[in-house]
Amino acid sequence: MNYEKFLKDSSDKYPFSRKVATLAIAVPLALNLSGCTTAETPKPTISSTPYDTDIDPRYDKECAIVPDEVIDETEDVYAETWSKSEIMGGSDSVDDYLKAQKEKKKSVANELGLTVYDYRSEMADLSVDLYADTSVISAETYFEHSEEFLSRYGVSIVFSSAEVSNTELAVPTSSKPYSYESLVSENSLETKRVLYSLISSVGDLPVELVQAMGLQRIILTDTVSSDVAGFVVPDQLENNTVYIDYKTGSGTVLVHEMFHLWDHQQCGPIGAMRDEQYDEINPPPAEGKFNFYADTQGYYGDDEAFKLKNDQGLMTDIQFASTEAEKAEIQSKIDEIDSRVAAANEYGLTNIVEDKASLGQDLIGNWNRWTVESSESPILQEKAVLLMARLYEQSPELVEYLARAGQGSIQDTNVFAEQ
Repeated sequence: MNYEKFLKDSSDKYPFSRKVATLAIAVPLALNLSGCTTAETPKPTISSTPYDTDIDPRYDKECAIVPDEVIDETEDVYAETWSKSEIMGGSDSVDDYLKAQKEKKKSVANELGLTVYDYRSEMADLSVDLYADTSVISAETYFEHSEEFLSRYGVSIVFSSAEVSNTELAVPTSSKPYSYESLVSENSLETKRVLYSLISSVGDLPVELVQAMGLQRIILTDTVSSDVAGFVVPDQLENNTVYIDYKTGSGTVLVHEMFHLWDHQQCGPIGAMRDEQYDEINPPPAEGKFNFYADTQGYYGDDEAFKLKNDQGLMTDIQFASTEAEKAEIQSKIDEIDSRVAAANEYGLTNIVEDKASLGQDLIGNWNRWTVESSESPILQEKAVLLMARLYEQSPELVEYLARAGQGSIQDTNVFAEQ
């Protein structure tokens, strides 16, 4: 759904009872689909006309300001976790690491009264089949396992059918939903991989976290555009549906889009685009630009910064520096790059909602603690703490779980580097 169209439709449909400030700060940030991956830069369409009619109350909402004391409490959760021995290390192999990680998640969840499932054991047959030379388990069986597993989280996979029209599914015209029969009959490896990926992404999270994000429906679609792997619809009444392209989508895409749902839940789709408290963390806008995202030249996503440091040989050079002075000089170059990291990845520099969702997919995924506590970027770390503080206000137990059960120490990541 085009945010620009969404804002216009809202103003057309609902007579206003109070004047609303110009939406100029929101409209130019919009992508054609919220949460979609697109190569095109949105064209600014700025309206400075104040609206004299009512916005639907569902959309007339702002992000609540998180008090400093809640931010401090959230930071304390991570500081306390970091000082404990729950940081893992010393695993001899990836298998040993995953086993220890599974036990840690289960133990922490039980202590906090949260529900987690061991999808790796339950779906072992699917995992083996998926990466075998020839897949022999039918797509129908994959669907059965997917639907049963996701139902534990209150999530269903919804299909187009004679009984359920595209209109009822609220599918944008740019996408084509699939029927169960068509995907089962095709029996493609792509469908099986997407289904297993959806299981694994949700299966890594507590049930209560998925429910807090607001996800209830997944609709498999052909998004027509080859560079759109998934999206949400900003003005959907229920705010509970993620659309996933059945060929290019993945569990990572699902988690990213799920964070969009939560962002809309917290701030409303219009408020999510404004989010002043989050935007205040950004560097000042470039000269002549109305916000930071309009021109991010000179700032990086964390993925870009990592590549830049490696391309310049800095990460290798610092390990072999022969003097303290040489090491300090290299470290200052690394620090300079890190200080200009303003988003989790390059895509997060697109606009404020993609910034939050790109960071959010790390925060509610396995890299929560690393992002919050160990990020070398002061900007990224402050953004991460704010988003976790918002979740902390909603559910302190979920933030404690993410802080304690997530991957994130150098010892953790070295296991994979050595393989």
